[in-house]
Amino acid sequence: MASSSGSGGRSPRKLREVVNSSKINNAKLICILKQRADESLKKSTTLEEENSELKKHRDEILSALHNETRKYAVLEKRFFVLNQNHEELIKIKDEYKTENETLRIENSRLRKENEGLFGSLIQERDSQIKQLRDEVKSLQEKYQAAKTKERIALENASSLEKTRHEQAEKLQKKLQHYTKRQKVCSGKFCSDN
Repeated sequence: MASSSGSGGRSPRKLREVVNSSKINNAKLICILKQRADESLKKSTTLEEENSELKKHRDEILSALHNETRKYAVLEKRFFVLNQNHEELIKIKDEYKTENETLRIENSRLRKENEGLFGSLIQERDSQIKQLRDEVKSLQEKYQAAKTKERIALENASSLEKTRHEQAEKLQKKLQHYTKRQKVCSGKFCSDN
């Protein structure tokens, strides 16, 4: 009974074994905790790298989207200018038609007045008429050429606008995809901590 009172019923050898066993268990536990801490740090670093890469992709896509938006605005302005030019051409055409009709009436009147005049006056008048017809023909050719150029420009602008719109939609979809992926990655990071 005397030996059991000092150690609580255990011998010093058993106490050493218990202490040693406790030290070993503590060491194992520390190793496990350190390993888990290392794994968490590695996961955290990986997630931070992925998050950084996603932010970089997002910034690139936003930059590309901004550029496409700016290009679209330029195209829209150009289309507006083309539309104004088209309206101006229509006005010129209408003025040309009015002037042409006025000239026809004037020509008819002059023809009637000059029926009784000498041949030299008639020749002079015919010369003027020929000159006016040549000018009208030249104006018609210029008008047709301008109209053709305008039609081609409008078709090109429409095609470019459609292409830019499709590219902008693709970029918007990529941005949404990367934003969702970033949120998923950020959510994983938060839940692991």
